[in-house]
Amino acid sequence: MDGTAKLVHMNGNILGSLENASESVETVGLCDVLPLAATGSVDGSLSIWDVNTQRLRTTLKHDDSVNRLKWHQNSPLLTSASMDCTVRTWDSRTGECVRVWKGHQEGIMDLALSIDGKTVVTASDDGCCLVFAQ
Repeated sequence: MDGTAKLVHMNGNILGSLENASESVETVGLCDVLPLAATGSVDGSLSIWDVNTQRLRTTLKHDDSVNRLKWHQNSPLLTSASMDCTVRTWDSRTGECVRVWKGHQEGIMDLALSIDGKTVVTASDDGCCLVFAQ
């Protein structure tokens, strides 16, 4: 694992390489309202990329591996889940962490996001699923 994500055209041609992580990339996603992509890595980095220029816009940080990320529908917000036992919602335009949820005793492996982005369900290595709501 070299810590890169490839931007690939539908015809299979590699358009570029998104390189910012020092360890493997575990999760990726595309924003549906802005030309942005996000990558989450084992090194705790959550990188926001401009898809048009393939340049790094900002790097956000968790204290441990970022296992999942989901973009909010029709929004520049994204939510990430980490082995640091937190769920965070970020504004991709500013890099601001707008919300942090805590409650798991072990790392979070997956998350689901409601359509309106106000409810997050998580699954953790602690054997629990938690529901977080705004």
